[in-house]
Amino acid sequence: MLFNLYIEEVMKELRIEVKQEVRIGGETINVLRFADDMAFCVETENDLQKILTKVNKILCDKYGMRLNKKKTKVMKCSKTNLAQLNIYIDNTCIEQVHFFNYLGSKITEDGCCKDEILSRIAQAKRAFQNKKHLLTTNSMNLEV
Repeated sequence: MLFNLYIEEVMKELRIEVKQEVRIGGETINVLRFADDMAFCVETENDLQKILTKVNKILCDKYGMRLNKKKTKVMKCSKTNLAQLNIYIDNTCIEQVHFFNYLGSKITEDGCCKDEILSRIAQAKRAFQNKKHLLTTNSMNLEV
């Protein structure tokens, strides 16, 4: 909980100084947050570098904290240009990933949701298989 208070203050300062944002489905978005996870949405590699540098600086200068470079990942979303990103925090290159999970949904770099749909179908199939005995029993009384 205390960490979330720090992050809220960082985000307030970041909103004042950094104006990057993108439009997704008609909505303007610049960051997705849940608990202690954040996903910044920007248009360019340079914008992402600026934001991560600024967040790390605010955390360090004001609160004596730093971004965890091992847990921090970057992902480029594009249907055509999936080139390697070169994002650094304190001279450490941040790992680029091809997907990440956000609130139980898999977000991929190409924006497709085929894997997500197949995963949801498999989950539903497992749930039905686990309750198959209830759905196929002849001994259940159907009278109300």
